[in-house]
Amino acid sequence: MDREIENSDDEKEREKNIGITERDIETDSLWLSFWSDYPKKTFENEAYEAWIALNPDESTVEKILHALEIAKKSEQWMFFVK
Repeated sequence: MDREIENSDDEKEREKNIGITERDIETDSLWLSFWSDYPKKTFENEAYEAWIALNPDESTVEKILHALEIAKKSEQWMFFVK
């Protein structure tokens, strides 16, 4: 039992030291779902910083992904994304 408490405390300390929170993990997960669908892989660092500033929730990400699917089918998008 003491070992479980010790492990739990160790995990919390690691998260504290690294700065990882559940929100960070969720943000990264949502970011990865967006970036994997985004066809033109340029300026990833800048895009990620903008994503962090936006701090979208799951509902907003769904809207973004839906809009992305529509945009990817447009003639203008296909011209610039080659």
